[in-house]
Amino acid sequence: MKLDFLKKLYEEDLLSVEESFDTWQDAVKASILPMVNKKMVTPAYGDEILKSVDEYGLYIFLCPHICMPHCKAFSEVMQSGACLMKVNQPVYPIPDDPSTFAELFFAIAGTDADHHLDCVQDFMEILDDEETVEALLQVQSMEDLKQLIYGGK
Repeated sequence: MKLDFLKKLYEEDLLSVEESFDTWQDAVKASILPMVNKKMVTPAYGDEILKSVDEYGLYIFLCPHICMPHCKAFSEVMQSGACLMKVNQPVYPIPDDPSTFAELFFAIAGTDADHHLDCVQDFMEILDDEETVEALLQVQSMEDLKQLIYGGK
């Protein structure tokens, strides 16, 4: 499993586990909160993501289980970075479409286009590893996440 990047996020307090959300918009805004709390992005970054989705469609929902909240609102980003939120109850952006949903929210923010791509590449390493994705989908709590990353240490 590819755990180095997850370990870094855990140690920087950029991982979270939530039970559920009433709307996909609430989930997207919650997914960036660790970066907001660290002053990496402004709270308005979440609003900019939602505006971008309104304009371009549901591009942040990459495939079943996976959402990557991001946009090119570079002025709302003070420090490039990423965070991961696991949601125990799937989030459905289109209620009548059971094929579009997410439980893993890999939020990214870049200060410019190059840093934006760097953040995408960091997560793609995880997303390319089916074993890691499956293990993340099984996580139900921060304790489970810690157990996954550190293997009981």
